[in-house]
Amino acid sequence: MRGIPLYRFEPADDKRILSLADNKLWFSDPLNFNDPFDCKLELEDRVYRSGYNEKPFREAVQTLFENQTIENAHWLFSERCLKFIKQWAKDPTTHTTEQIRHEFK
Repeated sequence: MRGIPLYRFEPADDKRILSLADNKLWFSDPLNFNDPFDCKLELEDRVYRSGYNEKPFREAVQTLFENQTIENAHWLFSERCLKFIKQWAKDPTTHTTEQIRHEFK
């Protein structure tokens, strides 16, 4: 099978090797992608199909990402934070937002 490879090799320079040794990965900023739809998420469709009320979902997402940049948003995907998000998904009346802000100041 021929086509575009699913992986990309990078030169083995010090910067790349040190980042792997530090358990870090580098990702391009989606704003610099040549295809504007590469990282476009269809949140509305997923919310509609899941049965969740859209308004609290939008408020939760907006609160979680408020004042976040790509440089300081890594905590949003930690196992601990995801636990709080799952808790909120089961019961939106919980104080999950406050818990997350307290845990990840």
